[in-house]
Amino acid sequence: MKKGCVCRFYADRHTSLTEYHPDIEVLNRVISKWWREQIVFAGIVHSHPNGYSGLSASDMAYAKAIREANSLKALWFGVGAVSLKKNMEIVFYDCMRDDFPITLINIK
Repeated sequence: MKKGCVCRFYADRHTSLTEYHPDIEVLNRVISKWWREQIVFAGIVHSHPNGYSGLSASDMAYAKAIREANSLKALWFGVGAVSLKKNMEIVFYDCMRDDFPITLINIK
């Protein structure tokens, strides 16, 4: 984020059809480059199958690890609920808190 606006996006291609495991080395290089450009890392957006829009146990573990390793002012995880029965919905979670509340941002 820069001046409150999401201005950069990096598509991490280190994934499989069933799970996402971030490529930490590559992501750290990207985030370091953004830092030099005065762009602050703000979070992760990814999808879940079968219309599930909640945070998985892995999502919560990643969020806590990112939060503990960095001095961030904000950390958001967006989850895209993918389903054949409805449009994709993206729900954002405030990951700076341990109870991971859903924010009012809901993109359809």
